[in-house]
Amino acid sequence: MMLSQLLSALLLMPFASCSDVTLNGSSEYAVLAKPFQFTCTTTNSSLANLLIFKRNNDIVCTVSLKRCEQFSATPGYICGCGSSGDYYMTITMIRLWDNASWACQHKEKSESLLLPVYFGPVGVNISGNNQVIATDDLTLICTTTSYVSPTPVLTWRNSTDGSVLSGSSSVPVGPAHDGGYVYRSTLILTTQWYQDNNTITCEGSSIKTQDNVSESVLLDITYPPQNRPSIYGIENTPLYEGDTITLMCRVTGGRPVVSKIIFTCPEASQNSTTTNNGSDTRVTSLTFSVTRKLTSEHCLCSAEHSTGKCLLTANITKDVYYPPIIGTVSVFPTLPWVEGGNGSLTCVLSDVGNPEATYIWYRNNITILNTNQIWPLSALKDSDNSIDVKCQAENQFTIDKHLSLESPPVTLNVFFSPQVEISPPVRVTVIEGTPLSVNCTSTSNPPTPPTGYQWAFESGIEFNGSLLFISNVDRSDHGEYTCNATTQAGSFGTMSGSETIDVIVNYAPDVSGNNVTQNETKRATVRCQADGRPGNVTFSPFVHTWRGQFIRNVTGTKTGGQYEKRFTSRFEDSGLYACEVTNGIADIRGEIQQVANISVQINASPKLAVGMRRDERFGKEVGDSVTLFRTFYIQPRYTNYSWLKGEQRLSSRTHVVETPVQLDIYGVIVEDMGFNFTLNIGGFDSKLDTGRYALTVCNVINCQATTIVLVAAGAPDQPTQFRSLENVSTNAVWLSWQPRFNGGFPQQFVVEFRKWGSQAWTYFNTYSDTGAKQVVKVDNLHPGETYEFQLHAMNTKYESEDRVSLKAKTLMDAPNHETPADRTLIVGVVVPVLLLAIITGVITAVLWKKGCTCVNTENEHMPSESVQSEDTESTPFIYIDDIPVATPKYSHLQRPITVSYTELEITSPDSSEYVAPCILI
Repeated sequence: MMLSQLLSALLLMPFASCSDVTLNGSSEYAVLAKPFQFTCTTTNSSLANLLIFKRNNDIVCTVSLKRCEQFSATPGYICGCGSSGDYYMTITMIRLWDNASWACQHKEKSESLLLPVYFGPVGVNISGNNQVIATDDLTLICTTTSYVSPTPVLTWRNSTDGSVLSGSSSVPVGPAHDGGYVYRSTLILTTQWYQDNNTITCEGSSIKTQDNVSESVLLDITYPPQNRPSIYGIENTPLYEGDTITLMCRVTGGRPVVSKIIFTCPEASQNSTTTNNGSDTRVTSLTFSVTRKLTSEHCLCSAEHSTGKCLLTANITKDVYYPPIIGTVSVFPTLPWVEGGNGSLTCVLSDVGNPEATYIWYRNNITILNTNQIWPLSALKDSDNSIDVKCQAENQFTIDKHLSLESPPVTLNVFFSPQVEISPPVRVTVIEGTPLSVNCTSTSNPPTPPTGYQWAFESGIEFNGSLLFISNVDRSDHGEYTCNATTQAGSFGTMSGSETIDVIVNYAPDVSGNNVTQNETKRATVRCQADGRPGNVTFSPFVHTWRGQFIRNVTGTKTGGQYEKRFTSRFEDSGLYACEVTNGIADIRGEIQQVANISVQINASPKLAVGMRRDERFGKEVGDSVTLFRTFYIQPRYTNYSWLKGEQRLSSRTHVVETPVQLDIYGVIVEDMGFNFTLNIGGFDSKLDTGRYALTVCNVINCQATTIVLVAAGAPDQPTQFRSLENVSTNAVWLSWQPRFNGGFPQQFVVEFRKWGSQAWTYFNTYSDTGAKQVVKVDNLHPGETYEFQLHAMNTKYESEDRVSLKAKTLMDAPNHETPADRTLIVGVVVPVLLLAIITGVITAVLWKKGCTCVNTENEHMPSESVQSEDTESTPFIYIDDIPVATPKYSHLQRPITVSYTELEITSPDSSEYVAPCILI
C-alpha cells in the first residue's frame, strides 16, 4: 500500500477522543540556506494517531505518536518527539519554496502559520567612473548582485579617513523575484585634490539575514598644484648690476605635475631650463646678467596645468644696486678766498646711483665728517689755504665692489694773516742771570717779508727784526713780549698777526677721583689723582662725610701722584670722600689745599634704622588699634616685601612710605631717607591677632627678615642683670640692670634701698626706660654700711609683681691725719692737690680699662663698651598664661616719658654684659 493511502486510512480511523493543536516556529522568519524548526504541541492525543506537518497542504513530515518517532519525511525535513505533548519538525536548509503556509494537524484539529523566507544580499557592485578632476562631481552606483528580501541597507564610506558619505537610500530595481528585488544606491561626491587615492566603499547589509557584503573603488583624481610658483635664488643677497645670477622657479604638487614652465626676466637673453626635482616638483632655472631694469620690471614665472583650470603665475622684482657717476667739485665764490670769510664746495654727480649715493669729502686725502653733497666752509682759517679738496660718491655698490669714485682735486687759495710762532714756545721759564734768546717766525698768505717783524715789550720798548735777545735776564725783565708780523694781501689790504711770550706760572695740582659703586662684602677702592707743578704733592687723609655730616678720617696709601684706600665694602662706607692735596702753590682762588669729592655708593641688603630691632616683642591691650612697623634704610631701593603671620601671607592693610631715618655710621648718628613698612591689624583681638609676625624686605642685593611677637599688654617683665658695680665710693653705689619687655606701655624703673637689717624701704628715684642697659648712681649713703637695694618695673598701667634685690657695701672713710702747725702754706696746698691728681688718675685708668664712661644722675645712659660681671641674685619671674601680672603700686610716682622699647629674646644674667659707670670727681 502507498504511503499516502496508508496515511489517509490512518486519518480516517475513528478515535475515542480529540486534542487541541498549537504550532510555533523557532523565529518569526527564516533565512535562506539556514536551518529552521517548528514545534507542535497537542493535548489529549491518542497514541494510535499520527501527527502531520504540512506545507501549503502538502504533507512534508509525519510523527507516530505511539512510537514517538518519525513516521515519514520528505528529504531535507526531520520530525520527531520532544517533551511530553511537544513534537518538532526541523528544516535542515531553508529554500525559497519554504516561504509558504505551514500547518500542524492531529486528527481533525490543526493550526497553521505563514513562514516568510529572507535572503541576500550576496554581494554588491560599484559602477561609475572613478577618474575625475578635482572639484568636479563624481557619481558612483552601488547595486546588489542578487535579489534581496527584505530591503537591505546600502552605506557609502570613505575607508581612507573613516568618514561616512551621504548617498541615496536603497531603492529596488526591476521586477520582484521570489519576493525579493535588486537594490541600488547612488553617491554623488564633489571631489577635492586631497581625496586622490582615497578608497570609497559601498557596504550592503541586512538586519534580517545578518549578511554583510562590500566592494570598494580607488579614486583617481587629477588636480593642479595647490600653491603658486615660487621664485628663489636671491632671497638674502642684494643684487648688483653686472652680477650673473641664477633664478629658479619651482612648481610643486598637482597630479600630474606641470609639464611646461615659462620663466622670463628683463634683458635675460637665455631661455629657461626645466628639470625634475622629485616626483611632484618641476624647477626652471634662468641665468642672466643683472641690470638696473630689474628694479622696476618683473621676472615672470608661469605654468599651465593639464586640467586647464588655472594659470599659475608668480613674479618678482628686486632692488638692483648700481654705482653713481662722479662729476667735479664746484667752488663758490671763485678763488682766492680770505680768512674769516665763507665759501662752499659742491660735489656734482650726473647719476646718484642706487642706493642713492652718500658723499665723502677729503681734505688733503683725510676724510672729514661732512657727508652732504655741499660742504660749506665758514670762518675760513689759515689752515684752509693750499689744501687739496675732493669728493667721493659711494653707495652699497661701491662699498661692496671696493670701487672708489673720486672727483679731481681742487686746491684752495685762502689769504690769511700772519700766524706767528715763537721759539722757544710762548711760555718759558727763565732763571735770573741767564740769557734769553727768542726767535719769531710767521706763516701767512701772501708770505711776511723780513721787514714785517717787530717786537714790543709791555713797558713800551720796541725792537725791530724777528730776533729778541737779552744777554742777562733779571727780575725787571719779567713780563710779556709780543712779536707782530705784517703783510700786504692785494685787494684785501694789510693783514697782521702777533704772538706773546710770558714767564711760566707754576700751578696748583688738579685733583680728580673715581666715583665708586660696589656691593657690600666686595672689595672696593677709593682713589684720587693729583697733577701739578711742581709735581711733589702732599695728600691728606680722606674726609668721610654722609650727607654733609663728618664721619671719620680715612688714611690711604700714596703712590706717586695717586692716593687710594682699599677696603671690604660695608654699607657704612657710603658717602662722600674728600681728597685734599697741595704742592705749596695756590690755585686761582688762593687755595693751598685742592679738594676733589669722591662719591662712594655701597649697595647693600636692607638695613634696620637706629632704634629698630630685628626681633622684638610688642604688647597691646585688647581692642586697641595695632599697627606693626619696621623702618629700613634700603639702597638700592627695595624690590619686594612680605608680611607673614606664621605661614599665612598678609597682603592687605600693608603700606610702605618713604620717611627720614637715622643710621649709625661708624658711631655717628646721621639722617637719611628710608622706608617705613607698616601692617595695620586694627582692633587687637588676643585670640586672633596674638602671635609671631615676620616682615621680609628684599632688594637686588639680599633680603632682611625681622619678627615681631604680638602679645596682650600687661605688666612689664622684671628687669634682669641687676648688679652692683665695682666702683663703689664711701657714699655712693653704682647699680646697673637690663630692661626687658615693657608690657606694651612706656615703663619706668623704681630703685629703693634700706640698711641691712632694716624693715623700711627708702624710695630713691624713678628712671625712665631708655631701651638699653641702664647704669645709675645711688648716693647720699653712709660710709662702711651694708645696704640692700631692690628694683622693679612699672608701666603706665601695670606694675611688675616681683622685685629683684642685691646687697652692696660702701667704702670706709680714710683715716684723718692732722697737719702740723708749722707746715708751710705751700706744703698744705700742694700735697692735697697731688694726692687728688694721683687718685683721679688711678681711678680713671681702672675704669677706662673696664669700659667705663661718665654719666650724670639724671637717668642718662652712659655709652661704653661692656665688661663681664659676676652674677647677682635676682627675683624669679611670675607669669599667668604667658602674660606678666602685677598689682599697680607707687601711683604717687611720676609716670615715665614715652619710650618705644620692646624685647623679644631674654638673656640670662650669667651670660650678659653690663656698662660700668665712672666716678665723677
